[in-house]
Amino acid sequence: VSILSIVIIISLILFRLAKKDLTAKTKSIGKNQSVKGKIIKLWLAFFLGVFAGLMTIGHAVPIIKASGGSSEIAITAISLMALGSGIAGIYAGWLADRFGCKRPILVILTISSLALLSLSTFTSINLMLIFLTLIASLYGALIAIYPTLVNHVFGPDYSAWVYGRIFTAWGASGLVSPSLAGWLFDQYNNYNSSLFFAFILSIFAGLIIWSLKYDVNGATH
Repeated sequence: VSILSIVIIISLILFRLAKKDLTAKTKSIGKNQSVKGKIIKLWLAFFLGVFAGLMTIGHAVPIIKASGGSSEIAITAISLMALGSGIAGIYAGWLADRFGCKRPILVILTISSLALLSLSTFTSINLMLIFLTLIASLYGALIAIYPTLVNHVFGPDYSAWVYGRIFTAWGASGLVSPSLAGWLFDQYNNYNSSLFFAFILSIFAGLIIWSLKYDVNGATH
């Protein structure tokens, strides 16, 4: 709980530091408290949602090796994760067009959570390879769908400005997740705690997205 609190506090600080001067057009949206709430929700959900993908991509090799896998298997994992992420990103566009954004993202985060929990439990190298590839693929799908979600929530007039702020969550998560995973590995000499922590964060991300209410035509107009 304390680690999660620290992560959230760091996230909010970085979010505030990302604030830019508003143009005349965006001042009206920035003053709307309900809009600010949605921006914060989307920022936190993105930060928490990409945490697992960035962490496993950054630590895929040591995760495999810590479980007794060879360098060849670790290299294979990296290749499969990159391929899966790219393909999933392309396929995610079709999902968003067909089903909207909210439902696919909830499915993505749910499957990612289960994969993380399984990865922290099973020790089979082959299963770990599958779960790592799955997590990376879901990460690729999430970052592909998210701009469309922002567009659905805020409409085309404001989505570019809003997404510029929300995307800082990706950078913040990219800084925090690998470092935290490394620190937890030093403390416990395994990645189980890191993977379980990412599992918890993915659940929180899903809950935030689930609670999000918006009009697909742009509720902020």
